[in-house]
Amino acid sequence: MAADYLQFLKDKFIDDFKEAPEEFDEFPLHPRFQKILEVLQARNFSPATPLALKDPLYRLKFALAECIMFAEKERERKAQDKKDHFNVHSLKKRWFLYKTKKRLLKFEAKLCKTVDNEAVESSPLGLSMITVYETPSLFEPIFRPTIYGFDDQLQKIDELLFKTPDANSINVIGIVGMGGVGKSALAHEIFYKVQSEFDLKFWIRLSEKFNPENLESKIMYGT
Repeated sequence: MAADYLQFLKDKFIDDFKEAPEEFDEFPLHPRFQKILEVLQARNFSPATPLALKDPLYRLKFALAECIMFAEKERERKAQDKKDHFNVHSLKKRWFLYKTKKRLLKFEAKLCKTVDNEAVESSPLGLSMITVYETPSLFEPIFRPTIYGFDDQLQKIDELLFKTPDANSINVIGIVGMGGVGKSALAHEIFYKVQSEFDLKFWIRLSEKFNPENLESKIMYGT
């Protein structure tokens, strides 16, 4: 569902951008928008794509809308042959283009960064990437999202962890959901909440595909 939503935002931007230059003789920051268009066309969204990517796509859409409005005003101004007293309009135009270009560079960087992360995960090297830590505090940013039901899930997992029948048994608790809903944040909170109850604990980072034997070896080495 998240991938479909991101695809919708992508398609909407592409359609709007393709129409805009046809309407105006001069469209502001056209080369920069064209570069972002190429980045978007080169990538596909999947369930593994972070939902947080919707924010730069939203902002990209608004930036395009602002440039369209700016181009319309420029066309009206030229049609009315208005004089630019004291270069006020020229200064406003430069300031608008400067701010917008800066924002577009940030959007492009965000989109490219996400592509690079996915490329690493899907590469042969990424398939064997397993890292074992004693604690995630030094390696993972802790972010507590505002999500309804977060505390309820926290309490349920807390209770499940202590339902192991005996010391030799293992409980496996899965945390699933689309990207950006707070799965890692929930795992962080659980880890810190119960760490005093366990003598041995590890925080393990791994890619979507991995070798179980390699994982076991890394854990044993970590102990």
